[in-house]
Amino acid sequence: MKLKLKKLHISGRALALFWFRHAQAFFAALFFVAIGAGMYFWYDNVYRGDWTDEERRRYAESAFQETVFQESDFRKAVETADERSRLHEEDLEIENDFFVPIPGMKKER
Repeated sequence: MKLKLKKLHISGRALALFWFRHAQAFFAALFFVAIGAGMYFWYDNVYRGDWTDEERRRYAESAFQETVFQESDFRKAVETADERSRLHEEDLEIENDFFVPIPGMKKER
């Protein structure tokens, strides 16, 4: 049994003309498909986002656990902050002033 198939000949010019004539409609359709998909996923997430009792229990256990207060780390952080604030309060003396490079010129202070 022989099948006779016609060869499809599409020239580059015809393909380019088709694209230039229908590109705007293609992108408009793509835009509306993307907007529709976003609306569907948003609706599905907001209005159908039901949790099972097991998921609610696991979330409650993980979210409302008591944290352990680590006093030594807290005291170290407070000491570091106090040291930084003390360093910022000190008056700095500039030894080499970049903006007064001429020898013999007096510094204004």
